[in-house]
Amino acid sequence: MENHRSSRLAGSSVAAALAVSVLLGGASAGRAQVGRLTQLPRPDACTTATADGINCRAGVGIEGAADLEVSPDGLNVYVASYDSSSVAVFVRDFATGALTQLAGTAGCLADDGDGVTCADAESLFGASGVAVCPDGLHVYVASSVSGALTTFARDPFTGALTQLPGADGCIAQDGGGGSPCADAIGPIAPSAVLLSPDGMNVYTAATRGDAVGVFARDPATGVVT
Repeated sequence: MENHRSSRLAGSSVAAALAVSVLLGGASAGRAQVGRLTQLPRPDACTTATADGINCRAGVGIEGAADLEVSPDGLNVYVASYDSSSVAVFVRDFATGALTQLAGTAGCLADDGDGVTCADAESLFGASGVAVCPDGLHVYVASSVSGALTTFARDPFTGALTQLPGADGCIAQDGGGGSPCADAIGPIAPSAVLLSPDGMNVYTAATRGDAVGVFARDPATGVVT
């Protein structure tokens, strides 16, 4: 499934992807340069959770970065991180590809967020997959430990995310009852998420659950069922 998404990298290669950007406008370099990757100069060359501010930019909520997605308009990059149980939000420089994390809690949403470095969000434990819908209005995060698919509305001007309220904001295999999430059929335990090109469906893959989750999506609200 990952082969159908040009912006998706898996496992440890995702962390490396934050440190590599393609310099645009290289037509003068000739045909031999097509496809060549050139790392940006420091500190734009990488973003890490333990940056020294010299070689790399400092990032919040990217511990155990597991997956990332570029928004269709090219404005933002979203990173799902397993260890920090979070999704980080970056603005992308159109000219260079450099990333700048949104300021304050707009730059990171986490399960049990502290409201200072990361905003609080529901059911993001073990966040390991992220996808942006084709119209760019919603972002979906798959979290294998929470066993949940979380839905966020996306601000098309800033890229900031807001979780949909109540049961619309997440669907989980143990939803309902005391859980804020809607209940899902079967052990979805999603570790990856993908949207259909028409935006009408959302699919999840569960490495540990040996399962594929199939959801309908309301394109007007972003809610999945």
